[in-house]
Amino acid sequence: MRKYKINRDKKRKLPPHAVSDKFKDFDKIRMQYNEITKRPKQPLYKNKRLFMLLILIAVVAWVVSESIKEEKAIEAEKNKIEMNE
Repeated sequence: MRKYKINRDKKRKLPPHAVSDKFKDFDKIRMQYNEITKRPKQPLYKNKRLFMLLILIAVVAWVVSESIKEEKAIEAEKNKIEMNE
C-alpha cells in the first residue's frame, strides 16, 4: 500500500471572491435545477405549437404508410398480370 504525503506547510490558494460570489446565487441555481428535472407545467397537448407539430408528424406518417400500401398493391397487380400472360 502506498503512503501519501500531504503538504500542509504551503499556503492554500483560494479563488478570488468574484469567482465564488457568482456561485452564491442559490435561487438561480435552484431555478435551473427545477427547469431541468421537473416536468413542464403545461402538458404537450395543450401547447398549441407542439400539438400542431405532433399532428403534422402523425399526418406525414399516415400519408407515407398509405403510399407504401398503394405501391405494394400496384406491384401485386403487375405480378398477377405477368403471371397470367
